[in-house]
Amino acid sequence: MSKTDMDIISSALLIVVSVVVFFASGGIVAKTNMAVGPDFFPKVVAGLLFVCCSIMLAGAVRKRVVLGGTTKETRRPSSGSLLRDYADWLSLLLIVAYAVSFETLGYLVATTLYIFMQALLLVEHGKKPPVVMIGLAAIVTSGVTYFLFAQVFYLFLPVGLIG
Repeated sequence: MSKTDMDIISSALLIVVSVVVFFASGGIVAKTNMAVGPDFFPKVVAGLLFVCCSIMLAGAVRKRVVLGGTTKETRRPSSGSLLRDYADWLSLLLIVAYAVSFETLGYLVATTLYIFMQALLLVEHGKKPPVVMIGLAAIVTSGVTYFLFAQVFYLFLPVGLIG
């Protein structure tokens, strides 16, 4: 199965998932009186997922029509770096580690570590990563989103080690 076929299948499946999540989130019951209901974020994420997957599906279908199924797609060559060759799997591992450590470490610590590690993983191969800038960006991003959730949307996130 070619990469184009995989893109078509995965984007179509995720479109279905986004539609299900969008309509299922309408059943979330608000336990407090807030300006934004508890169904707001799931609907936004489902909508963004739908848009992104629709674009991906359109591109894959267009590629399939242009190629006509006659050209064979090949696997990308190895870069010689274990981190670069398996960056996608390492990203998945980071997401799982983030989800597992979220309650224990708390939002601020877990999110800062996740953003920092993910950014280091995504730095262009062969270049020295700007560790200080990445660290500051991770701290600021975590702090701003924590403030947004706690003070604007009144959603309390796990404090973990800090609390």
